[in-house]
Amino acid sequence: YPHGSGATLDVGTGTGILAMYAQKLRSGSITVTEIDPVTLPCIEENFQLNDLPHPNGFLGFLSVLGVNNHYGSILINMIRSEVWPMRKDLVRLLNNQGDIYLSGQLAAETQFIYDWFSETNLQVIDEMEDGEWWACLARVTK
Repeated sequence: YPHGSGATLDVGTGTGILAMYAQKLRSGSITVTEIDPVTLPCIEENFQLNDLPHPNGFLGFLSVLGVNNHYGSILINMIRSEVWPMRKDLVRLLNNQGDIYLSGQLAAETQFIYDWFSETNLQVIDEMEDGEWWACLARVTK
């Protein structure tokens, strides 16, 4: 579960399931981002149905978060082709001792993720494989 110091960012929140889980496990602010405006009523309804405070939310790409926002935990459940263009922003938004929880990855493509992490001072702390899918927890090692 998210345990990096600071706020949590859920990238491409979709239904909000990861953000809701993070909110239930820890206190602190949750920020969600989404590029699909159709999901916004669903996110709000899901948080209400689970008796959770409405998260900070942004419609748009990570650039809307600016340069002064930093997060202790970043949650991402997207395939690599969706994550890849966001790599620099993700690292920029992560606290110096933050964690990235990355799921929705094809197990056959893990080397791409390991290479990215080694170039950016991120180290895989834990990983899980289920059939063709792979997920990991990576932490900043600076």
